[in-house]
Amino acid sequence: MPTQQAERFGLGPTRSFEPDRWLKGGDTVRVGALALEVRHCSGHTPGHVVFFHGPSRFALVGEVLFQGSSVRTDCPVAPATR
Repeated sequence: MPTQQAERFGLGPTRSFEPDRWLKGGDTVRVGALALEVRHCSGHTPGHVVFFHGPSRFALVGEVLFQGSSVRTDCPVAPATR
């Protein structure tokens, strides 16, 4: 599936990989000196997360919001966690 999606967007060949760590709400991810809080974002796809930097109130949300559209309704909804 990732290879097909990459081709659809004009990207080069990809290969599957197994992550060495699964993120969950409450985890912290470091990027250089920056610490980002992992927040679970149920309702889009199972396991979707948002990366939040509290001091600057900045969030990396991926494709959680669709401009001018509604949310996807074809994905199962996970119970909200905090």
